[in-house]
Amino acid sequence: MSTIVKITQSPFTTSVVKAEGLQINLYVPYSKTSVTIQIGSDISPVSVSTQGDIQIANPVVIVSTPNTKTLSFDINGQKTHTICVKSKSFRIDLLNIGIENIGGQDFYCYEFAVDKI
Repeated sequence: MSTIVKITQSPFTTSVVKAEGLQINLYVPYSKTSVTIQIGSDISPVSVSTQGDIQIANPVVIVSTPNTKTLSFDINGQKTHTICVKSKSFRIDLLNIGIENIGGQDFYCYEFAVDKI
């Protein structure tokens, strides 16, 4: 059974998701027909503080490590990657590239299926 995840390229949402034990983050380049993701980057924890009715989130810092895997997908070509992380194999499929409207602005969104194989 696949785990379906969606990553939206927006300042209003996180560009990091978890699926099947993998940490996946959006990386550059990305467009309306292609996308790049990274698996296994070090990500600083996000801290949120509240001041009155306002929540303030500190920026997330993503750092590549020697174990980071960078994968490029193309909706018209390379839609699938198989990778091995910590002796476990995974298949990642790009399912869809769409547009999500958030706060009156359009942002690309990328949908993936992740399977442990």
